[in-house]
Amino acid sequence: GLKSIIQDKLDNLVIRLHPGVDLSFRASIGISLFPDDALEVGNLIAIAEWHVLEDREIRQATLNLRIH
Repeated sequence: GLKSIIQDKLDNLVIRLHPGVDLSFRASIGISLFPDDALEVGNLIAIAEWHVLEDREIRQATLNLRIH
């Protein structure tokens, strides 16, 4: 879905600051959809924030598995 497309682009993004100095970063994404997830803006934001936390935990656990 849309989240996966955006996440893949961010995961593979590398910014060259100087020759030999590259910057990459990780970002967690949370998406909620009206009206499927909620009908009110506050609830949509809360659900998106929950998805961010869920995504962050999954990505951190995956990173920890690769490191160990």
